Amino acid sequence: MTGVGVPTADIYSKYLLVPDVAKRGVWDISMDQWYPDWYGDNTVNYFLPIFSSKSWAPAGANLNLYKDPKVDALIDKGATASSKAVANRIWEQVDRLIMRDAAIYPVMTTNFAMYHSKALQGAVFVPTLQGLDPTNVWLS
Repeated sequence: MTGVGVPTADIYSKYLLVPDVAKRGVWDISMDQWYPDWYGDNTVNYFLPIFSSKSWAPAGANLNLYKDPKVDALIDKGATASSKAVANRIWEQVDRLIMRDAAIYPVMTTNFAMYHSKALQGAVFVPTLQGLDPTNVWLS
């Protein structure tokens, strides 16, 4: 394997967001980061952009061109599930299929200890902020 050194400005515009470049074998592995638009109970906001074949770059965040018809069907089914319990069972299936394929190697950020009083409600840790999402908190 030979590394391809590129300027930061070219990583997305010339490589990761151009599927043909990967298909031609110009690059095989890349470090990338992705964060959901919002946090909380939003599993579809993880699976749909990263693993649905509908979300291939440049239209979406499926930069590794992952495609599995079973995963696509389950994502659609989970997004329209009749209840949280039904959706959770579907998301578990999706997660197992994706990890079976080793579509990604998830590297997580370090855990941060966040303390707040019981009066603070809606406290959701946001990795990109390395803190709480200030737009979703309130005092009781």
